[in-house]
Amino acid sequence: MATFATLAGLGTSAVLLLSTRDVLPFTFVILAIALAMEVSACLNHWLSGRWLTAAAADLAVLLATWLVTMEHGVPEGYAAIPHAALLGAQVALLAIYLASTIVRTLLRGFTFTWFETAQCAIAFLISVGGGLQLTSTAPHVAPALTLLALVCANACYLVSFLMLDHDGEHGRNFHTYSTFSILLAVASSQILLSSAAAAVA
Repeated sequence: MATFATLAGLGTSAVLLLSTRDVLPFTFVILAIALAMEVSACLNHWLSGRWLTAAAADLAVLLATWLVTMEHGVPEGYAAIPHAALLGAQVALLAIYLASTIVRTLLRGFTFTWFETAQCAIAFLISVGGGLQLTSTAPHVAPALTLLALVCANACYLVSFLMLDHDGEHGRNFHTYSTFSILLAVASSQILLSSAAAAVA
């Protein structure tokens, strides 16, 4: 029953998003559905439908980002998409899947799934990459995104070695968090530093 309700909600939102060309409201509806699905996942319910909701949320935020960052801006016929609202959608996408993964892997003690690993990486790419696309008109965005990536890199490192390093026995959660740590550190260096300085770092 929950699967049919989720499919109906996602399908209706997607059709309205495309037919009305008012992208943001229905993007936030899809994000709300994704949030509800991840709350259920934290309770270990309806795990099989997470990928569909995540894909819809990723595509909706990607579409909004693409429309805003086109050479001539949002095409004629589409409702305006304020940069602040788009950033809010990008941050919400990342927050939903980071929070869910943290709850499941650290508080509930579940092992990282391939879905969670992939979706966290995709959410970071969409949120940080999409946010950087807006820096031409909002130069304060790049340092803020760099700071976010550095905070997450340090948090992953601390989680790996303070919470998941059990007498030298390293499971999948340890390896996943530590890998995210180094990748985020490298990404933030590339964003913040010049090419030469980033290579040295």
